[in-house]
Amino acid sequence: MANALLYSCSILSAVSFLWYAIDCLTTVRMKLEFERYGLDRYRILTGILQICGVIGLWIGYVVPVIGVLAASGLAIQMVLALCVRIRIKDGLLSSLPAVFYLILNTGLVYLYLQGV
Repeated sequence: MANALLYSCSILSAVSFLWYAIDCLTTVRMKLEFERYGLDRYRILTGILQICGVIGLWIGYVVPVIGVLAASGLAIQMVLALCVRIRIKDGLLSSLPAVFYLILNTGLVYLYLQGV
């Protein structure tokens, strides 16, 4: 059961971050969002780091320590995303995805560390 939870959460996180990374790297909408955040020079880096996190989650199926590092990195990105949302005074609704993915990836770290 715990392995199924680990795999399901990993897939959810990986697919979501891959989608966001591609969006981040390719769309005008995300370019404008990063300008709104005051972080337009970090948009490409953010997308690349998210793709690295996705790859790390996939490798984590075989090498769990890589899964821990990947999920930790994605969780840290979500902490930073929350800080940005607070700094620019976005509302709770805008911040909920970052909260959700912070909890999800923190849970993945826990599951990997439990040796599931």
